[in-house]
Order: sequence, then structure tokens, then C-alpha cells
Amino acid sequence: MKGQSDKTVKDFNKAVKLDPNVKSLVQNYPSMQQQGNTVNPSTNVSNVDKSSEKTSNKKSREELSKVRERIANYKYRICAGLFNTGFVNTDGTVDMVEYIGFGGYAVTSWRDIVAVVASEFHAVGLKTDGTVVAVGDNEDGCCNVTDWRDIVAIAAGICYTVGLKTDGTVVAVGNNSKGECNVSDWRDIVAVAAGHSHTVGLKTDGTVVAVGYNENGQCNVSGWHDIVAVAAGSHTVGLKTDGTVVAVGNNENGQCNVSDWRDIVAVAASHSHTVGLKTDGTVVAVGDNKNGLCNVSKEHLRTIREEQEKREREEAEKRKALEQMKQWQQQGLCQYCGGKIGLIGRKCKSCGKVN
Repeated sequence: MKGQSDKTVKDFNKAVKLDPNVKSLVQNYPSMQQQGNTVNPSTNVSNVDKSSEKTSNKKSREELSKVRERIANYKYRICAGLFNTGFVNTDGTVDMVEYIGFGGYAVTSWRDIVAVVASEFHAVGLKTDGTVVAVGDNEDGCCNVTDWRDIVAIAAGICYTVGLKTDGTVVAVGNNSKGECNVSDWRDIVAVAAGHSHTVGLKTDGTVVAVGYNENGQCNVSGWHDIVAVAAGSHTVGLKTDGTVVAVGNNENGQCNVSDWRDIVAVAASHSHTVGLKTDGTVVAVGDNKNGLCNVSKEHLRTIREEQEKREREEAEKRKALEQMKQWQQQGLCQYCGGKIGLIGRKCKSCGKVN
């Protein structure tokens, strides 16, 4: 079984390993800007030829789209919640590293999943057909996503869920006490993220919008540019075209300490920690680690997988034993060993147990 666990880790690393062309695209995009292929919004463009400006802007959008399209294949393979860190396996199932004192989410039965997100109180999965599944506390209606269609991206905040549709619009259900679900007027969105009580949207031009709770400045993203992915917790995280990461908002546990990260292709954030996926398939994490949520080394993931496989084996053996007992009972045999039962006292002639 250990060999099978090793294979699982290798499959995971293979699944998230970045296409070699992605790093080239990510690194080349800033140089294109320096060469004048994009027009800085603060630049005086009164003397710029309109046709040239249109062509350069179109070219920059195309390049940005290429970067984002490739990164989208990896972006939602990881997720971070207050009590968990999770990832999607290559076979469409979901694994979660959870705080041992927390009940966890019933995600083991999920199939055909291409993206997974989790908040403190619920987990959401995006299926291959564009529909959505959700489990957890549904008091505020955050799991009411069964009628969603044509969804291409998902996000989960505190008691609310956000979905990005194929047409670039956004839907949201659940708690809206801080205005976190006020996204009906958003357009041209290519990615969404949900934090503690705020929602973040990434636009086609690489800029970012945000609504909801802003006590710690987590919605102060209007100055961000060249962003290809976003994540949100009690803070907001942005992945830039050059593979570096920016973050604003609550930094009480060091969850915004990402300025030294390099070669990142995907980011995830919870209330108190931030996770990054690197080009080589490894994972980095910063923030609150008192429950081990930043223990994302391959060795730790292998241990978690082995423990899960052990639990699954034990459950399978129990189910098999119960089914066998049921069959023996139906055949009038001893439910414990399958031996013949005596007519007097219903005592098994083989094991001596009374049935």
C-alpha cells in the first residue's frame, strides 16, 4: 500500500507540474510591457496613433489571456480553509488535510471534480459539466447551488458562495451582511475569490475589483495591475504575470508575508494562512500553523494519504464483514463464522456462539 501512496504523490506532482511554456509566458509578459506593447493608464496618450494603440492593447490582452488560460488549469487544484488544506487528485476526487479536532467535510464521494474551494464552514466543488456541489453549514443558504449552470469558477467565503459564469458575470448566494454578495453588476470577470466577508474579481485587463468588508484594507486593490490569479481570506492575494505575489489586508499571522515568493503559478488563501503552488509542483505556505495547515511538504502529504488509505481499508473490511454476516443469516447459518446452527439454543456447532 505504501507503493500506492508513493504513486499518488507522484501523480499529484505530475498533475500540477507547470507546462514549460507557462513560465516563459509569465516571464516574457513584463518585458513586452517595457517594449511598449501595452499603454500605461497614467501615460499621456494624446499623441499616440489610435490604430497602433488598438493593436498593442489587443496584443497585450492576447498574451495576458494565454498566461491566464494556462494557469487556470492549475489554479483550483489547491484550496485553503480555516481548518483544512485540500487539493484535487488527478482522478477527479478530493483530498483534504484537516485539523484533527474538526469534523471535516464529506467530500470522499465527490467525482468528476475539476475545482475545489473551502471556507470555515462549507466546501464547494465544480464539476466537469459546469454544475456545482456543496456540503457544510447551510444556515445562510451558502450551499444552495444545485440550480447553477454554466459555471467555470467558484469561490467560498464565510457562509456564502460565489460562481463565475461563462459570460463573465458573477452569481452569489448566502450571507450578505457586509455586501459581499453584491456582484450582480460585475462584467468581464475571468476569476473570483471569496474571503472572510469580501469578494474579489479579476478582470480581463488584469485589474482587480472587490466588494464587502474592508476593515483591514483587504478591498484596496484598485491599484493592482498585471494580475493573473486572485485569492482571499481575511486578506487579498494576487498572483502577478512574473510569478511573484502581492497581498493586502489582515497580516496578524503573517499571511501576507509573500513578497519573497517566486515562480508561483497558483495561490489560495484562508482566514489566517496563504498557500502557493510553484512551477516544480511543490507547495509553499505562510501564516498560522498551530494546527499544521502550513505543513504542505510532500512527505507530510504522503503521511496524510497513507492514513486516509488505512481508514478506507478498515471501512471496506467492516462493510465486507457485515455483508457476509447478512448472507449467512439469510442462509440459516451462523452469522459469525458461517457454521451450522444447532436446533436447541441456536448455538453454532463450529464457533459455539449463540445466534
